[in-house]
Amino acid sequence: MGHKRDDYASYLLRLQRSDRDGRLTWRASLESTRDGERIEFASVEALVAFLSARFGSSARDSAGEETSRKEPTG
Repeated sequence: MGHKRDDYASYLLRLQRSDRDGRLTWRASLESTRDGERIEFASVEALVAFLSARFGSSARDSAGEETSRKEPTG
């Protein structure tokens, strides 16, 4: 069963801590599982900006739903 190009995306996410001007920061990269294309980001914020631009409001809606779920108690 195949997916339409715009209906599905799969990436391998890599995070690496790096020292930038004496400050520890996170660098990120995404590698497409479809074609192996690799995109590198200087910060987590840049990664999030890319994902928001690429996937639009559905990415923000999903993130909002995840954070608003209540954990079971007991």
